[in-house]
Amino acid sequence: MAATLPVFLKHTFIGKASQQEPHTARAHSRYIQRKSETHSVRVYLMPEDYRARQRWWYDHENGLRANGRVTDKFTISVPHAVSLQHAEDVAFNFGLWLGQGRCPFELTTQGWNSRNHHIHFMFVDRDCETGKRVFGTTERNSTRLIKLEWERVANQMFEQLGYDVRIKVHDGLSLEADNDNAQEPAQEPLDEGHDVDDLPDMPEVIPEPEDAGDGDDDVAFVTSDLVGVDPVESIKFIHDVRADLEFLHRSQAKLQEATERHAWLLERRNQLAAEAGQYYEESLPKLMNAQNAQERLAGYQRDDGSLKGRSFGLFGYTLFKTKERKIAEQVQIEAHNLKLEANQVEYTRRSYDRQIDELAQQVSRAEEAAHAHKGELLRLYGNEEDIQLAEAAMRNGIELAASDVTLEQATEAYENEAITVDEYRTFLLEAGYDAEVQLLDESLSEDGGMSL
Repeated sequence: MAATLPVFLKHTFIGKASQQEPHTARAHSRYIQRKSETHSVRVYLMPEDYRARQRWWYDHENGLRANGRVTDKFTISVPHAVSLQHAEDVAFNFGLWLGQGRCPFELTTQGWNSRNHHIHFMFVDRDCETGKRVFGTTERNSTRLIKLEWERVANQMFEQLGYDVRIKVHDGLSLEADNDNAQEPAQEPLDEGHDVDDLPDMPEVIPEPEDAGDGDDDVAFVTSDLVGVDPVESIKFIHDVRADLEFLHRSQAKLQEATERHAWLLERRNQLAAEAGQYYEESLPKLMNAQNAQERLAGYQRDDGSLKGRSFGLFGYTLFKTKERKIAEQVQIEAHNLKLEANQVEYTRRSYDRQIDELAQQVSRAEEAAHAHKGELLRLYGNEEDIQLAEAAMRNGIELAASDVTLEQATEAYENEAITVDEYRTFLLEAGYDAEVQLLDESLSEDGGMSL
């Protein structure tokens, strides 16, 4: 009877609008082909030449609409019994089936020189002839279907190739066993043949861990099949979950900061608006006085704008003014002074308007930022209750894994370079070995610093 082994398949994606930098897919293609890590590369419906293929990814993204999905990414673990060539063939046939022979894809094999056999797979769900989607990687439960079909295709080929092994894909980090498509918001299925460029773009998310347990009836916790079995993998698990937990805390901090900034800006804008309203009211008499003075001055001006009345002078000196001219000049001076005051009022009012408008724009941007951070948390973890459950599950998983590893086992793994200094230090912190952490920090400081 064939043995059934647990494997993982991580499904993430790159969206044109949501990626942090343009042409992330092209950069990822370069990354998964690193010479130091890669054994083989297979492509379909894209150039065989490396440089031409990089250009293909560049042109492919540029040809998409603003909200188009550039590519889906899979990371697939492979049983150690399967040879490199057979793993490559199985993955290639899986890609042909996924796109029905009409969608481009690229895959690389890595880790066959270690115990970490896996495949990187980039799949473009876009018919090369029609531009329509084929599999529907954005539809609800698509990740679940992809995992099931990988099981089916891989197990059929393993049997044909004579391997006495079968696989079962784990659903990954989830507090609900049926929530295996948690990384994508639920969407209504689209009409068959819908143009892939019309599909909504969704942000990149944290890849799911290799495995997670459902916990018992009372306490939720994340775990892995190797926790409690392999000390090295247990320590690596602690380090990875701790990184996820810190990401959650950073996301919460960003949301709180954005929310507080929005509240402060909103309060400042309201205060300034109230101040401006009071100034508008208090300055209104000055504007009215200036207007009345101008109207009064008009009564002392001729049609050409000169003042009424007469004045006589000699050698630059005024010798005589009529009474009407004296009154007109006084009215002119008064109107001029009131006009200066009115100009100052208008300048101050415009200044208030400009500041209020700038604050209103900042309030709007801060509100958008707060909504974006809140939406990110909602997509990744759910509502407040879900976030609390996820945090508790990660903390419980770390505590349980740490209790399964002894200090001697961790120290031996570190000295044998089976784990990094970051992983070793994380274990010491989570397991409560404060004295050992201090000694490690002092040792690393003497050696010129540490990587954390």
